[in-house]
Amino acid sequence: EIKKILTANQIRFEIDQNILDSVGRRFNYWELKGVPLRFEVGEKELAARTVTIARRDTGEKVTVERKDMLTTAEKLLKDIQNVLFDKAKKFLDANIRNATSYEEFKHIMATDRGFIRAFWCEDARCEAKIKEETKATTRCLPLDAKEEAGTCVYCGKPAAHVWIFAQSY
Repeated sequence: EIKKILTANQIRFEIDQNILDSVGRRFNYWELKGVPLRFEVGEKELAARTVTIARRDTGEKVTVERKDMLTTAEKLLKDIQNVLFDKAKKFLDANIRNATSYEEFKHIMATDRGFIRAFWCEDARCEAKIKEETKATTRCLPLDAKEEAGTCVYCGKPAAHVWIFAQSY
């Protein structure tokens, strides 16, 4: 019944019928795989016509009636997506720094690292020198980058855009 509901609503799933490993080992296996929701159906759930749904990101478990399983799963998946996106956005924002001088640029690369916003003249030789001295290269020109008047963080030539620099790993 659960399989039919999930299949009909195009929710991908795997049924773990491994009886050799312990339940804890099996739960851990799927968490390491990155499965966002785990549906637990044991004797207790079968008798009560319920499903226990566990979230990977918080470990929170909720037991719901089977008739509410789909709407609860969809709500939880959307919530997980929003939580993960917000967390990633906060991390990204906290790790972008502005450099208005090459000394500041080098200091950031020697200490905090992360992403650096800086004007760049778009000369490949200039970028090669920056890479040679700091290991940082341009990562991207943001899609919403506006043309501005500035000077290249390295050579001081006129620059029209603020680029994102970082070290690749």
